[in-house]
Parts: sequence; structure tokens; C-alpha cells
Amino acid sequence: MGKDLLFINGCVLLKDFVFHNCDVAVRNGKISEIGSLVPKSEEIIDLKGRYLIPGLIDTHLHGAVGESFLNTTMEGIRKIAVFEAEQGVTAITPTISSATDERTEAAINTVCSVIKTETNGAKITGINLEGPFLSKNRRGGHSSKMLQTPSVEKLKKFIAVSEGNIKILTLAPELENSAETIEYARKENLVVGIGHSDGNYITAIEAIERGATISTHTFNAMPPLLHREPGILGAVLTDDRVTCEMICDLVHLHDSILRLIYRAKGDDKINIISDSMYAAGLPDGEYYKEGQVRYVKNSVSMLENGTISGSTKTIMKGVRNLVDLGIPLESAVKMSSFNPACTLGIQNLNGSISVGNWGDLVILDKNLAVIATFINGLQNYKGGIL
Repeated sequence: MGKDLLFINGCVLLKDFVFHNCDVAVRNGKISEIGSLVPKSEEIIDLKGRYLIPGLIDTHLHGAVGESFLNTTMEGIRKIAVFEAEQGVTAITPTISSATDERTEAAINTVCSVIKTETNGAKITGINLEGPFLSKNRRGGHSSKMLQTPSVEKLKKFIAVSEGNIKILTLAPELENSAETIEYARKENLVVGIGHSDGNYITAIEAIERGATISTHTFNAMPPLLHREPGILGAVLTDDRVTCEMICDLVHLHDSILRLIYRAKGDDKINIISDSMYAAGLPDGEYYKEGQVRYVKNSVSMLENGTISGSTKTIMKGVRNLVDLGIPLESAVKMSSFNPACTLGIQNLNGSISVGNWGDLVILDKNLAVIATFINGLQNYKGGIL
């Protein structure tokens, strides 16, 4: 655990997601007091009017800084975790894309090995399995050779290998055996996402009835919204049981679509995700990994056929983009911290500045640049003068 800390003179975003002028004490790694506080023996951090927000949580990212969760080492995962902490992200859910069973299990084992140790950066909250139970027609950057029909037995094996660390599963609900796979996933307390799917409105509603509660990178890798065939989008945008993932890099979604999702779902039912791939944090160029070349130009990652394949931005960049579009900072942060924590079921310890929660905190200046990141009360990153 880090030192006992007392943050003073700040603009603090509390659990009601309203900014307050108050002090925050962190002792033994957790938030211990909030209010007008008298210093004791803590190290005092004078915020000088800057923002103090909860650490961001990215539940859907495939990699960064040249490393992919599908094909990396424990040190590669730690490298990603350190990079994410520099971006104000204090917790991540490594996302494993479609691969052979052997490669998937190896990737799961590597992530689980890091979970048992320290990352020196963002904490790992579990594993997000995006594949292999996806539609070939809506595969996006996934290799069609790696896609499979949903299987309870296959999922059961992956869960066993993960020692219960798989937290999120995306599948295409129109595929054979999807119904029983969704039901089994929910029985095992996995969060189920509808994504990479060519399904229709009825199929989506049936999946929601069985327990699907996430729309995986909404609008991407699913049929378009039509006025007589609303499809998956018609279901997930209008059903209050569903939280919509939203990539806010202004590449995957037009700014008007970001506003549309926000107006449809509000800031209670959106998770901002990065969907970042291994080129996040790297310059433009051609990158070969996982059997494919990805061309990154103007920070946009594409396959040779022009398909967008992952993002090169973090969720902090998404927060800034939303604020530039007129969405309140309070809402943008909530959709990047508390909501993802609720999805993972860890909101009683993470995702908000409230007494008893871990001291996962980020200092931002008025331009929303990350000045410092604290994880469990320990200063993990310092990017400016405190």
C-alpha cells in the first residue's frame, strides 16, 4: 500500500458524479474520509483547483504499445498496464480475440499469471473473451478461420483454464447453440455481450431475455438500424437492461452517433471502451502481428481490405472527445469508471470516489491532461507538476 494521503483544494467528482470542493483522505490504500478535513500525519497533495476523478476502467481492450493480450508475455501485459496508468486508467479487462483453442488457452493462462502478481500499473479485473463464437459475416478484424459455433463444453473449458477469471463473453446470438451458451455463461456469472452478429431484432431480444446485458462496441460489426428492420440496434438502444459499449475515438462512430447513443441510453447505460489494439501508443506505420498486417495512418488502424481493426486511442482520449462534443465531463467520467465497475460487479470497491473504495484516483488539469494517477493510494504515474 502507498502512503496515507490527503488531497486538498480540489474539484472532486464524488459518487453522485457532481463536482464538489472538498478534501479526500486515503489511508491503507483506501478512501477513508471525504469532507473538510484537518491534516493528521498524511502526505498533503494540494490540487490547486484541479480535478480529482475516479480512475478509469477499460473493460474492452486488446493491447497497446506493441503488445497484444492474445500473443504476449507477462512482461508484455505489465507494459500495457503501465501505459494505461499513464493515461488515467487504473483497471483493465484484457480482451482476447478469436484464435485457436490452444492460443486462447495460452493467452488466458498468461493473463491469469499476472492477476496473481503485480502489474506496476493498471489493475487487471479479469478477462474479456471476444470470440470465437462470432458471425463470419460480421467478423471485423477477426480471422474467419478462427470462428466457431457456440459451445457450452468449449466455454466450460475456457472458464476452467481461467480459474473463474473470465468476466465477459461476446457472441453472435443467431448462431446455433447460442441460447444454451448464453444461459450457461449467465449461470457462471459471466456478463454476456451481443456483438459481431448478423442477427435481427427478435434474435437480440431473445438473447436479452436469456441474460445478455451488453452491446459490444455498439453499431460496429452489426447490421445497420433500418426503420422497418431495427435489428440488434433497435433492441439494445431501447432496452433498459442493456448497457451499450461505445468507442469514442471519432473513427468507429460519427460524432452524431455518439450523441444518439448518449441520448438513447443516458449516462447510466453506456460503457466507454477503447477497443485498442497493439498499435495504441505507437506512431503510424505497418504492423504485422497475429497473422495480419494492420496499416495505421493518421492513428486509424485498418486491414488491407480497408476494414477498421481496433482503435489506437485510450478511453481518456474518448472522455476528451465527448467533452469536446458538449457531453458533460461528469457524464463522460461516469461512463468510463462507475458504469464499467457496475458491469464487472466491483462497484463497491472501485469506480467512484467514496469512503471504503480503493484509492484509485486521477488528477486532471483544466485541459483534461493527466497530471497524476494513483492506484490503491500509491502514486503510479506523474505527468505534471503537483
